[in-house]
Amino acid sequence: QYPYLGFGSEFKREIRVTPKSIKFAMGYWMYANKIAFISSKKEGYGVLIESKEMVEMMKTQHELVWQTSTPITDLPDESIKYLMEIEKTD
Repeated sequence: QYPYLGFGSEFKREIRVTPKSIKFAMGYWMYANKIAFISSKKEGYGVLIESKEMVEMMKTQHELVWQTSTPITDLPDESIKYLMEIEKTD
């Protein structure tokens, strides 16, 4: 149902869950010196920023959050639990 959320060795992708104390209401994607911020469905907006300094700062933030997050393994029951949590927040 959610092929873009595939993870594990066959997808060459790892997913981690942030600690509950870290709140993210929106997502962001980085490419080269650009960052796209996309809000939740609740507010419905997006912003594209081109800034090398901001990309560097956001990369550092990502690394800090990644280090404190818990990896999800290839176990199917954990995948289902993760997807159910995502559906609750949409």
